[in-house]
Amino acid sequence: MFSSIQHVLKEVIVGELAISVKTLYVQLEDRVNILDEVIVGKVLTGDLLSDIQNTDGKAPA
Repeated sequence: MFSSIQHVLKEVIVGELAISVKTLYVQLEDRVNILDEVIVGKVLTGDLLSDIQNTDGKAPA
């Protein structure tokens, strides 16, 4: 069984051929999490002057 956070769980049965050639190729499928909305902090607009005014920090001296 192969498992990770970013991939869909995959279970593989290892047969005699895989054992005899001592090689196993497993193609993993990416897991996509769909979220309704994620807000990490202040929303940036791309307008530098507007974004600067929207911050809580102080300008460096």
